[in-house]
Amino acid sequence: MSGFTRYAPESLVGYAKATASAFSLTYAQIKQGSISKGDVLLNTRNDKKIKIPRLVRTNAEDMEDLKRAGAGEICALFGVDCASGDTFTNATQASVSGRSNMIVSLGIRWRTS
Repeated sequence: MSGFTRYAPESLVGYAKATASAFSLTYAQIKQGSISKGDVLLNTRNDKKIKIPRLVRTNAEDMEDLKRAGAGEICALFGVDCASGDTFTNATQASVSGRSNMIVSLGIRWRTS
């Protein structure tokens, strides 16, 4: 075992994956730390603080309310105004530590016969 703890006391790093404006629902992937209902988060794109009113896990047929979601989980947030790709961290956290490089590179080579 590598010592992985889903609810480690690290600062939160989460990414908005997709938003559905009709329901004010945002899917988020938690990369580091954990998130709880009622937490105040900072959107690092626009420096806006947001409070999480409801946190759920969804599947095709039902929705389960969560008290907490940790690293590696994908959850849905209600009432969060954001764009797909936004990064969230703790509202008191000034910088994101351990942030992975999110740049994707693509190389194309023409095939000559």
